[in-house]
Amino acid sequence: MHQNKDLIPTELILRPLKVVTFIDKNIPDWKNAVLKIIELYSEIWGGIYNLIVPYSYNGNKMHIDDIFLEILKKYDADIYLFYEDFKWKNFDYWF
Repeated sequence: MHQNKDLIPTELILRPLKVVTFIDKNIPDWKNAVLKIIELYSEIWGGIYNLIVPYSYNGNKMHIDDIFLEILKKYDADIYLFYEDFKWKNFDYWF
């Protein structure tokens, strides 16, 4: 059998997307928000392995605790999402 030296053997492995959802730990109803995220994760393939990461703001800079930063480095997510509780936001300044 003739082998072409330009061809590289590959292997295709299917896996669910790795998703991280960031949530502001200072929103008033954070527990219900986390439950909503878990409910969504439970409806998608591989959702049980997705992460929920709390964050806060220090001035205008996002702060994530060191333990979560270490987890994020090892997890290597495909998608990063931010949970926004629009009931909590004040949109008066838009109008």
